[in-house]
Amino acid sequence: LFTAAWGAMGVFAYLNLYYADKNDLIRNDFHALRIAALKREIIVDPIVAAVCIPLSWVGFQTWLIAMVVLIPATNIIMFRISKSRNHL
Repeated sequence: LFTAAWGAMGVFAYLNLYYADKNDLIRNDFHALRIAALKREIIVDPIVAAVCIPLSWVGFQTWLIAMVVLIPATNIIMFRISKSRNHL
């Protein structure tokens, strides 16, 4: 239940940023490339939640290990993607 709510909040946050970007509701201080990097950082939560929800049926320890390993790993991957595209 926690993982599903956490994933749903990540989707909601991503959609909020997407809506604000499309309707020019974001301050001009933010560069378009930084907004793309923020979207990439926010989408990590739903991605990890989608992987961890099925793992929660396997067992608590499996779910916990997946959460502890996948969150930082996915953040590092997204950070490197943003950095390689000069979005930071």
